[in-house]
This record gives sequence, structure tokens and C-alpha cells, in this order.
Amino acid sequence: MPRDQTLSPEQRKAIYALLSSGNVKAAAKGAGVSRDSIYRWMKEPAFKAELRAAEGLALEGLARSLLRLGDKAVEVLEAAMDDQAAPHSVKLKAASVVFTHHPQLLEAVTLSDRIAELEAAQDRGANGY
Repeated sequence: MPRDQTLSPEQRKAIYALLSSGNVKAAAKGAGVSRDSIYRWMKEPAFKAELRAAEGLALEGLARSLLRLGDKAVEVLEAAMDDQAAPHSVKLKAASVVFTHHPQLLEAVTLSDRIAELEAAQDRGANGY
């Protein structure tokens, strides 16, 4: 988690506890502070920025883990669709998963590429290229 020197040790504990527990009551207990303190800190720009940065890092880690599991998920779908003994309902569900999520994945990749192109064009424009 990025460290902002303006945050107290209790505030850093609270951020860690918020990420670990997912709720203010448990985070307050884990950080040894009151819920009111956490709610008050969540309104402060420095705390909010640090919390958002920590959440961003956690989401990036989760995304990497999900990417790693992607190949296994595809293998499971393939096995379900290819299994001659599997009921048709299982095969239909596997096919539905593919048809539902394939366009979403393609859109995400396309959007990611388009954003990268826009950022590169903006950088070129800002640098006079």
C-alpha cells in the first residue's frame, strides 16, 4: 500500500483493515479505532486518496489472479462441452457462459486498446510530435 506521511499509523491500519474485512465495523475493530473515526477519515482527502490507491493495487492483484485462472476456466468449459456423458443442461450452461462472456471480454480488450491509443496520441500531442 502506498504510504502517505500525513496519515497516522492508526489510519494506515484502518486502510489495511478496510481492504481485509470489507466493512467499517470490522475494520474499526481491527485497527483499534471507533467506527466514527473511520467514517470521519473517509471524508478527508488524504485518507480517501490513500484508500483509493490501496484499493487500486488490490484490484490489480485480483485481476492478475483471475487472468491466471482464465486458462483453467476455459479448460473446464471445454471439458463440460466435450463430455459425452454430461447432461445437455450442463453443455447448454457451458455454451451460455461462452456466448455471454465472450463479447464482454472482446469489448474490454478493444476498449483497453482504444484507451492506450488515445493516451499515446495525447502524449504525442503534449510533446509536440
